[in-house]
Amino acid sequence: MFNRKSAYLSISCLLFSISASAEIITVHFDAKVRSVQTPSGTESPQVQDGENLNFTIAYDTEAELVNNYYVDSNPNSYFSASFEGGLTASNKNLGGTVHKIESNKMEFPEYNEVHYNTNFSPKNAVTNNGESIYFYLQFKQITDELRDVKLISDWNVAPNYFVWTEALVQYNRSFIYADITNFTVGNTTSVITSVEAGNQQIAATGGTINYAYSIANQEETGATVEAWEYITMPDGTAYNLGGTSEIKLAPKEEYVQTGRYFTIPAYWPAGQYTYNFQSLLIDGGDKKGEMSKSAFTFIKE
Repeated sequence: MFNRKSAYLSISCLLFSISASAEIITVHFDAKVRSVQTPSGTESPQVQDGENLNFTIAYDTEAELVNNYYVDSNPNSYFSASFEGGLTASNKNLGGTVHKIESNKMEFPEYNEVHYNTNFSPKNAVTNNGESIYFYLQFKQITDELRDVKLISDWNVAPNYFVWTEALVQYNRSFIYADITNFTVGNTTSVITSVEAGNQQIAATGGTINYAYSIANQEETGATVEAWEYITMPDGTAYNLGGTSEIKLAPKEEYVQTGRYFTIPAYWPAGQYTYNFQSLLIDGGDKKGEMSKSAFTFIKE
């Protein structure tokens, strides 16, 4: 993945809108802690390097724009997070401002680039220890296309659409940096993906992982999905397995692909990897935009 770090720490992401109606969008994120920085003399938080982090943002697509920030106070909006080590956080049902969202663009004509950034800043989050915790979720897209910046209401893009994804967490005077590795929207019931691994161990010299996947249409009407595959590396970065595929499904059809494989080279690092298979419903009536994801882990010695 092409990453370009800027000098500021915030949550940046391309935000655009193709919907005129207000609604609550729920997005689930997977992340992995990259580093924990704790000042000398301060007790370290109960979070470790390499720990998995999952969080969810539910926000109003018609949040009010106030002084360059979208201020979301919808009582149905919320933020929640869960660390692998047991620390959790939430601002659900606490009232007041739930999110402040800043979106902007930066033009670099000398490079023929436009950077689209957005800062998600959940407010009033409290841990399961009763302590305050602060999150900043960051996404960036770089393109040569110049357009207006609006609050996002459609996440119908693959995770590698963004060149930079990061979460910054401030807790007990410590700063926790995590790389966002994936996101999904809502709960998919109309189309369900599944994967099955034939083997989940690779020698240090490299080898092949055999697997199968399926996509099942649960509806009485036809559906079209975009599907893509990628591997999450031990350090949390993503490696794409080809591009996206468009798959048309008849009513109640299950599309099955067996005998699939990919090769892990010897020079890839040892550790735990995750194979991810994800689908996006691009034609399916009022459920357009739903995502479904399945995954399995494997080890390289």
